[in-house]
Amino acid sequence: MRHRQTRQAISDAPVCICLVSVHWRRQKAQRSSCVVRRDGVNFLCSMQAIIFMRKQRKGFRTMYYFQIGYSTYLILFMGAINVLTSTYFLAIEQIPFIKNLFPTFEIYVVTAVVVAIPVVTITGYVHFKRVGAFSAATSIMTQNFIFNYRMPPGFTVDVYGPAYKMILKMALKRANSEKLTAEEIKEIDRLRERLRHLIEGGSTGSYSKGVIDD
Repeated sequence: MRHRQTRQAISDAPVCICLVSVHWRRQKAQRSSCVVRRDGVNFLCSMQAIIFMRKQRKGFRTMYYFQIGYSTYLILFMGAINVLTSTYFLAIEQIPFIKNLFPTFEIYVVTAVVVAIPVVTITGYVHFKRVGAFSAATSIMTQNFIFNYRMPPGFTVDVYGPAYKMILKMALKRANSEKLTAEEIKEIDRLRERLRHLIEGGSTGSYSKGVIDD
């Protein structure tokens, strides 16, 4: 009887092992599916946040484009119209001998455009090329620009500055026939990793929220 029970247990052992294996695989699949669902939710949330930030940034970009178009082109066009209408209807019409030169507003506009565009263009050329006005303004801005006297924040302070410092240290050690220490080699590896991060489009340094579109 005991031998028969032992034989029965031995014969049922593979079935039990198979059942345990199937149950374990089922539990593992459920756990992995939960992890996948959780990661999927986190991924969707992060993507929604990125899309929201991009929409916000797109709105700011559109507003900036509007500002540039308005202040650079529309104001120029409207200012020219304002000057032409005000000078003609408020001044020229009140002076008879000038009114005889420009009997209609259309003649005045055509004459002003033909004369004013070359004059204004030549004035801008002279401002940049012939007199020292632009060079003086640039000189003042350069002399008073703070980052001509200190490192600008960002990759210059966090990566380029330490990299140049390490290059000088390596040159000095090589001149003195010295070897780099293990800590210095680790620092070189860290700087190389930071440079790789920048080359691949990453950012470094501390900056305010919304400055960089990550």
